[in-house]
Amino acid sequence: HLYTEMIPSSQIVRAFKRARTIYLKEDPDSTTMMMTGAISDAGADDSYAPNQEIIHPEQILELMHLLSADPSKEYTTILEHERDVIPLTLHQLLSNSGSDEHPSVLQLGGRNPEIVGLAAAIGSVYGMVAPTVSDSNDGQAYPYVDINLNCGCPSNAVGGRSGGCALMKEPETVARCVEEMNEQVSSLHEILKAEQKQKQKHQQENENMMSTATAMAPPRITVKHRLGVRDASTFDGTAD
Repeated sequence: HLYTEMIPSSQIVRAFKRARTIYLKEDPDSTTMMMTGAISDAGADDSYAPNQEIIHPEQILELMHLLSADPSKEYTTILEHERDVIPLTLHQLLSNSGSDEHPSVLQLGGRNPEIVGLAAAIGSVYGMVAPTVSDSNDGQAYPYVDINLNCGCPSNAVGGRSGGCALMKEPETVARCVEEMNEQVSSLHEILKAEQKQKQKHQQENENMMSTATAMAPPRITVKHRLGVRDASTFDGTAD
């Protein structure tokens, strides 16, 4: 499978919150603050705590329906408010180019179980939900087959924040992250399954489409790591 570049989990959560102000408009007064960089992606790491505000699974599904129907709205709205650095949108962070890059794996970075779990849940339904309107014109979005926690990146920038290969020294942290990823993804997909069954019941004209969506299994949770090496002089780089 083709892996994405490692995406910081906190960056996905931040992008989700920006997209929420655009599509769901639950807090119009915060739109300007969210768009003008008061919450920045620069150097995003696990210092951002999602428990400051609860993000409900139903909210994730609702936003993904709207995002899949009109992904360009997110970018154009940010462009209208942003004067300096334009952050990547949620669609840009999660999108895979097309069938030539499918199946693919979403690779996450991070060490905070809550943040990593939430990012995994958001990414797990990308490409799985049908647009709430039928005039989507931005091409096909393909769901990820796996959600991967990166424990192998040797970059000093990543390791300096105790992420990437630094996590190999903290198996308990990795275990908690994987548990949270599995829990949040499973919970979200149970709600998605119930939603699809309800739609199938009330919208028989979409029976074929909904049957296909219902059959989709949630992506697997995997961990990418490096081989343990006792003697660096005997390490075969091609085996990593």
